[in-house]
Amino acid sequence: MYDLTVLEDIQQELDKQHTLQAQKEFELAIEGFNRIKNLLNQRDDLLLSKQEDGLFTEFWTKAFENFGVNEEILPYIDSKLDLSWLKSFKVEYRKEYICCIKIELFPNEYIENEYLEKKMGANEIESTKVIWKNNDKCIFFQFFDTDDDDWEVFDFMYEVYRDAYYWYSLESE
Repeated sequence: MYDLTVLEDIQQELDKQHTLQAQKEFELAIEGFNRIKNLLNQRDDLLLSKQEDGLFTEFWTKAFENFGVNEEILPYIDSKLDLSWLKSFKVEYRKEYICCIKIELFPNEYIENEYLEKKMGANEIESTKVIWKNNDKCIFFQFFDTDDDDWEVFDFMYEVYRDAYYWYSLESE
């Protein structure tokens, strides 16, 4: 019995140290995000204003396509990525160890919502309820419709969001 108690104590200390490390890593991520936040907002504002003029309408489609997102996550029509519904896209790190993904949508065949948002934290998840138009439930929208903390999806969305022009400007292979 003694050995189990010692092992349990060691594991509790390991868990405590892991939590401290995760908090420090998140604080560094917030610090890095805050350094580039104004540039990201400037880019996003420029894209929105140009889209209203009919320019960069395929910006996010090309960025996601060149990043290599596959059919299992985003909707494809006839083997072509369909992001015609995506008006704006934002991924943020926030205080209190919160990550947030927000999208604004054009009218589309998948869902009724005009906006979707998901906030993920260490102890809570808050997301917009998706109002589906039919049973063709795209995995991308399902991400917003669950209380799962899918950090892999957040990580890839943040990478696409942060480096969007890089991904947009790559030649499609």
